[in-house]
Amino acid sequence: MSERGLGGAQVEGRRAVVELLRARRREVHEIWCLRQMVDSDIADLASSLGVRVREVSEGTFKSRAASLQPQGVLAMTEPLHSLPLEDLVGDNALLLVLDRVQDPQNLGAILRSAAAAGVDGVVLPERRGALVTPAVTKVASGAIEYLRFVVVPGIPAALASLQRLSVWTVGLAAEAEAELAKCNLLTESLALVVGAEGDGLSRLTRQRCDLLTKIPMAPSVASLNVSAATAVALFTIAGARHEG
Repeated sequence: MSERGLGGAQVEGRRAVVELLRARRREVHEIWCLRQMVDSDIADLASSLGVRVREVSEGTFKSRAASLQPQGVLAMTEPLHSLPLEDLVGDNALLLVLDRVQDPQNLGAILRSAAAAGVDGVVLPERRGALVTPAVTKVASGAIEYLRFVVVPGIPAALASLQRLSVWTVGLAAEAEAELAKCNLLTESLALVVGAEGDGLSRLTRQRCDLLTKIPMAPSVASLNVSAATAVALFTIAGARHEG
């Protein structure tokens, strides 16, 4: 488990708080709403769970909020917990491994795509990468409640562990020769490995991947934003699994 902790103890944004309450996977301590902006769905869900909804002034709310647009609501809750890596591995598991993704906006968007694509678990590094901050919870819009997470000391070592657990590790790299859509491993137990904004996968991570693949693009476009590339890759894999 990360020394920093996985995060997730403060959830911001209407949709994120609604899904936190609906999922019922974590204890919710208290919800803050701006005065005269209490959402009826949130109030009803909170009441059914015995969770206090506290109406606060704008100044008090701003002193606690940490995302750019929290939409007048935030929740204090039990933090997310990191699982053992082997708990994510099962028959035809689809995992997502993030190597040094640092922007909270990108991480939130990636987690939302991961949940929508049916990812079984997300692997994050304990250092040199974003964890689940309030800004991430806002952008993810509730997706974190339906994902499982593992925080690891290092991504290369985690890939070696996944390989010992019979999981194929497939990295995304713009310079790769193989196209992801043509990869014959997409219906197997697989971990998609995505690198940092800008420089992509680290050297050691590249070396540890079983295969490097690319998303083909028009010559006029050099690369996609990491969250967009991850979404395309995950739904390419999900589509192959659906057809299979």
